[in-house]
Amino acid sequence: METENQTENVETQTTEENEVKTFTQDEVNTIVQERLDKFKKKMPSKEELDEFNTWKESQKTESEKSLEKDKEIEELKLELLKAKNENLISESKVSPEFKEFVFSEVSQIEGEFKDNLKAYLDNHKQYLIKEEPVKTTTTGYSQNVANTPVSEEKAYLDKKYANNPYYKK
Repeated sequence: METENQTENVETQTTEENEVKTFTQDEVNTIVQERLDKFKKKMPSKEELDEFNTWKESQKTESEKSLEKDKEIEELKLELLKAKNENLISESKVSPEFKEFVFSEVSQIEGEFKDNLKAYLDNHKQYLIKEEPVKTTTTGYSQNVANTPVSEEKAYLDKKYANNPYYKK
């Protein structure tokens, strides 16, 4: 008899385990809301946080406050130095697409930034702006001017419109 009862209990347990409980959206929403409410009860309010922060600030010693000010001053000095160095790079005729690269390369070199920049650009002239010389030619036509150089475009137009009386040379 007992074995029959045991087998019945085992069968009811297995059928209960195989059944999967499904929830409606409303049930899920209520469960989530309940958990959120529990979590929010543990958190302090905004006013309490503000009060705590003001209390914490008042507990700082003078040395801690001066350390914070010193840290802020150092950060500002670094920003100023970086701006000055970037200005030096701009003044040194470095091509715009290479400014950040040159800045990072020269910043890693030990010593004075200005001297390092000069030495670096002397060794790496490819990063400088390349100024193309203006090509000038003479037209071969006398313009009552003593061989003044003429740009290539002007020379082309002079030749093209040489017989045009309305073209101004």
